[in-house]
Amino acid sequence: MVARIIQMQAQPEAFDGFVAALRERVSPQVRQLPGFKADYIAGDAGQGRLVSFVLFENQEGVAAAEALFAKMRPAVEEQGLRFDSVENLEVVIGG
Repeated sequence: MVARIIQMQAQPEAFDGFVAALRERVSPQVRQLPGFKADYIAGDAGQGRLVSFVLFENQEGVAAAEALFAKMRPAVEEQGLRFDSVENLEVVIGG
């Protein structure tokens, strides 16, 4: 299993809008990707910080996620969401 972890930063006053967009538009698309297992988004509204954690069965899902985000990223960045880091890590312990 592979975890795709994305750390993002927004202005605190825009935090709720980005959470709504992730919930309503991004997450449903991610859930349709091949090998999707689970997704979680954690955040701190006061700091405008968001962390996305998506689990895929294999690298095929990660590749599909990378293609999807390559299309979506410019529009999201124009709205003020900054992507600080993106990592794909092998899950070594899981429940």
